[in-house]
Amino acid sequence: MKKICAIYLRDSRYGSESKEQESKITGALDRIGCERPVSFEDRDGAGDRSAFDKLMAAVKKGEVSVLIVASLDRIDINNSSIAAFINFIVLLSSSGTRFISVADGLDSNSAAADFLEKAVRSLGRSRRIIQGERIHHALTKSKEEGQPVGRPRQANYETIMELRKNGQSIQRIAEELKISRGAVQNCLRGAERNTDT
Repeated sequence: MKKICAIYLRDSRYGSESKEQESKITGALDRIGCERPVSFEDRDGAGDRSAFDKLMAAVKKGEVSVLIVASLDRIDINNSSIAAFINFIVLLSSSGTRFISVADGLDSNSAAADFLEKAVRSLGRSRRIIQGERIHHALTKSKEEGQPVGRPRQANYETIMELRKNGQSIQRIAEELKISRGAVQNCLRGAERNTDT
């Protein structure tokens, strides 16, 4: 049975990055002499990992000679726990699959200690990248839904006092200034404490 040279691509939730990943991988393909790679691609926005699952099934059957990814954050095995990553590397090694992560400078054909050290460092970096992507996605979604993003606005003491003197309710002041009722109440309580002393 002829083994395949596989590349794995995963787009984030925010857009198409496959071309960028492919361009990073091209140099590694040339370096190892892989002329016809088989591409496995998932679209992360839908949470679909079916291509990765198919790839791992092929690895387990011993059908993959080399697996190349643009960077470790594309793999995201069980949110990149170290144990899951080590199990992933052991699976690749036991099936005779060479693993290359281009951006992280990882190649399982390099010395084992060097490879593992780089892998663990890269794993930490990929977790930070994934966390940043998730935060960015949540902020973007909140903005699209018209929800406030970031810290609550600071209450403008003078404006609140002026509106209250003009007879506006706490609810109306909060709506007008786009702050919480609690922020208005705290400002008014602070004003009362200042006049009592």
